[in-house]
Amino acid sequence: METIDFAGLLVLKFYSNSCAPCKRITPILEKMKKEFQDVKIYSLNIEEEYKLAKQFKIMSVPTLLFMNGEHEANRLEGLVNTETIRKAFKGLKG
Repeated sequence: METIDFAGLLVLKFYSNSCAPCKRITPILEKMKKEFQDVKIYSLNIEEEYKLAKQFKIMSVPTLLFMNGEHEANRLEGLVNTETIRKAFKGLKG
């Protein structure tokens, strides 16, 4: 189980190993990690992190939760394009 530091800005990526769209989002998040270096990104397998998935009411994968501390600022579900993800990152920063 991964320890998540909820201080500051972070993105929680919920995924499953058998999810093809989840794999397609990974390189996009790698780009965002370089572009938004002050945002922490956590990848959480729903089978391993089922308590967190339940806590955040994850109903489908991939799901990206954009968090400001413990407050959910935005949520993207399913396969979304790079620009949609970039806008969500920018929105997180205000």
